[in-house]
Amino acid sequence: MVDSIKGRDADGVVFVVELDGTEVFRSEPVFIESKPRRIKLSVAGGQVLELVTVPRGNNGCDWAIWGDPVLR
Repeated sequence: MVDSIKGRDADGVVFVVELDGTEVFRSEPVFIESKPRRIKLSVAGGQVLELVTVPRGNNGCDWAIWGDPVLR
């Protein structure tokens, strides 16, 4: 996909949530902005929760950030 605003190649990123190394959530490819998501997890003490961003085919113009994650 070509980002028409910047005129550069941009193929988006994917947001992944892992719990103890097991993927529990994977977003659709995100190009410009994303909607908030709610993910219900059952987490026990001592488990490792990871928030990961994964570039797609290339990483040109693939800037990404997890915006205000909340754990309850």
